[in-house]
Amino acid sequence: MSIIIQVTAEDISKGRPSKVRFCPIALAATRQFPGRYIGVGYRALHIGNTVYRLPPSAVRFIQDFDLCVMTQPFSFVATAIN
Repeated sequence: MSIIIQVTAEDISKGRPSKVRFCPIALAATRQFPGRYIGVGYRALHIGNTVYRLPPSAVRFIQDFDLCVMTQPFSFVATAIN
């Protein structure tokens, strides 16, 4: 199963570097899946009990955001790995 996550400018402005539940990707996923546990690592997105592999574009975004490099809104497809 795959999902599409759209990270907005608002997600980026409200996001917090190095915070697995409050990075822009986590905020975008929370908007799409309200009420479920959301956590983001450098290679995976956790939504409830499902783990999704992040594509290289999302991994780069996280690395840049955590280093306070300017980032832009984007979307990506994440694929379930369990």
